[in-house]
Amino acid sequence: MRYIPYLLLLLLPLSLQGQESLPQHPDYGYVSLDYGSKNYIDNFYGQLNTYQQQTLFHPVQLLGLSIGTPPDHLKLKKTSLMRTVQHLSFSQVIPQDVKIQDSIHGRLTGFVIGVSGGIDLLGSTKHFNLMITGGFNTGRLRMYENELLRQKNPFFSPKLAVEPAIRFGNCIISLKGEYEYDVSGANWRRTWFANKDKVNLNAFHQSGLTTLISVGYVIVREKE
Repeated sequence: MRYIPYLLLLLLPLSLQGQESLPQHPDYGYVSLDYGSKNYIDNFYGQLNTYQQQTLFHPVQLLGLSIGTPPDHLKLKKTSLMRTVQHLSFSQVIPQDVKIQDSIHGRLTGFVIGVSGGIDLLGSTKHFNLMITGGFNTGRLRMYENELLRQKNPFFSPKLAVEPAIRFGNCIISLKGEYEYDVSGANWRRTWFANKDKVNLNAFHQSGLTTLISVGYVIVREKE
């Protein structure tokens, strides 16, 4: 899992290469700033948003960057056109306070790396997109600022995503919904250099729904 960031760096130049397309349906690559939150299926001491219990600005909140590019076209009919798309993303879990067992205070942070690909159902339009993609998220949650809690919970989650978007000139605004299912181990582990005196945290699978608002800017654009 620790080699994933280096893999993304190798994939990035490929994702931004220009591809052959029809003039009336120009391709473009873009970079966007993403903000959103995640609702989990499992409850974790009542500290994180779940499907049953949601509080505005409650953990987990995400802030990150993503790169999107439609690298190819799929001709479905003589009069229709569908574009394939791929996304690379990195999100930081915004540090927030948590309280375990009503008395043990600490802070929660982490990161999420996402890779996905799919199709743009509105690839024949100039200003609107409806992207359906599949892929995976990987990363971890991490407790800190209290030696009793200094532990991490890595995850690997296959995902499906739906992302409607609208484009004004070089600006792109989208709303992304991602459902992911954590297939990794649920146990927390000590972080590097942490001692063995730790609270035995409840096992936690990070399956859930992530909702992100994205504001992007075109960085690679073909002639229209």
